Amino acid sequence: MKQLQIQFHSFQDIQDMVDLASAQPFPIWVMDRRCKVNATSFMCLFSLDYTQPLTVEVNCDREQWEAFAPKLTRFAALETV
Repeated sequence: MKQLQIQFHSFQDIQDMVDLASAQPFPIWVMDRRCKVNATSFMCLFSLDYTQPLTVEVNCDREQWEAFAPKLTRFAALETV
């Protein structure tokens, strides 16, 4: 299982994540501090708290991760100091 911190900044970001997750043959979850939702569900993604970075959890093998991870870079959470 692989994890990565992300942030959504627009409605389009959420739609793009649903599209990206729906195209994968493995499960993808997005989590905030209180819940974990299926990334292929537009409505579920709207239940998350967007004031903090989110965590994407992907259950795939190494080769799948190496192909998928670069597609997540547009959602990468920026660290704040």
